[in-house]
Amino acid sequence: MNGALRLISTESFDVLLSDLHMPDACDGFTVVNAMRHTQPNAVTLVLSSYPVLQAAMTALLLQADQVLVKPIGFAEKWIRS
Repeated sequence: MNGALRLISTESFDVLLSDLHMPDACDGFTVVNAMRHTQPNAVTLVLSSYPVLQAAMTALLLQADQVLVKPIGFAEKWIRS
């Protein structure tokens, strides 16, 4: 995660795709928050395998553009659209 925070502060990104739960002491909320403060125009997507309402609400309060619940079927979803 420290690598992600370093890249967010030194590189420019259009999109952030971050898992909500990470193995380090910090989690996806930290990454999303850093991205929003450093690159507010980037689209921020948060993945979670735990569809807990509180976690999704917290991510939205951190201005994630979308919370995606894993597993997600990207190909199937986009083909039917």
